[in-house]
Amino acid sequence: MSETLQVHRASQTERIEAYRNVHEFWGRGLAQDEYVEGRLKSIKHNQAEWYVGSLDGKVVTSLGCYPLQFRLHEETLAGIGLGAVHTLPTCRGRGFAPQLIRFVEDVQHEAGAGLSLLYSDIKPSYYAALGYRECPSWSGWCEIARPSDRGGQRCRLERCSIPSEQQALVELYDDYHAKLSFSIARSPEYWRHLISREPHDEFYWLVSPNSQHVGYVRLRPDEDQILVRDLALADHSDEMMAELCDALQSHAAEQSAARVGGWLPDVPGVRGAFALSARPNEITMIKLLGKSTVVSDIDLAAAQHFHEIDHV
Repeated sequence: MSETLQVHRASQTERIEAYRNVHEFWGRGLAQDEYVEGRLKSIKHNQAEWYVGSLDGKVVTSLGCYPLQFRLHEETLAGIGLGAVHTLPTCRGRGFAPQLIRFVEDVQHEAGAGLSLLYSDIKPSYYAALGYRECPSWSGWCEIARPSDRGGQRCRLERCSIPSEQQALVELYDDYHAKLSFSIARSPEYWRHLISREPHDEFYWLVSPNSQHVGYVRLRPDEDQILVRDLALADHSDEMMAELCDALQSHAAEQSAARVGGWLPDVPGVRGAFALSARPNEITMIKLLGKSTVVSDIDLAAAQHFHEIDHV
């Protein structure tokens, strides 16, 4: 087999071959054909451009490139998210994935992308060698013992109707994340994508004692647990975050869930209610693709507010 890797956008046939290759890592117990069929129908995966590296016509490395926008220093920046980076076991250690990543970065930078994001499932040092910087990446969980007597002067969760109330969620998300130096910007098209790709998620308003909507949360019931997938609040105060965490615990108890949690930031309002730990995988990493923008340590810290629903 030739050692000259051919990197390019994937044809439909190569995309299917790439899906068959990654089954060994992300198959989640599905038969290979079932897994490939699911990926071909996936709203999420169909949003991406797929790139491959091949040797003698055989796909040996591949990745998906998802269009994203970021808000950095109060400006909107076009970018990409890289996902499902994979190399065949027999071809690892030969620099094929880095070669493919650099090719995709160059193509996308020429098309206007200024920043690349990925979530690492391997040691971050691998991507750090390619110029990616690790961001704080936390997961927080709370075990639910029994319903608590919260009294009448606390915030509560109230079911939100999608799509009739969607615009109010969009505005709340924008206001909340605009206060951070670095965040994912959601265009109307991207919002439609997020809503449609996970139709079984549930949306709730965080409602104050005087019946005001002071936040929202997107949840996924999953067997005996409830996963927090997205959120925004009326402000960044510790008190407001603590109210959300308290309401989440109460909601989980009402649903007889054993625990509730997910991607949450390391802030006092969360630490007081959830056990936080650094995520062992899905570690947020970013890389600037141009020279005109600077990402500071403060910006990297803001990335802990990224949400699981934005995972590529």
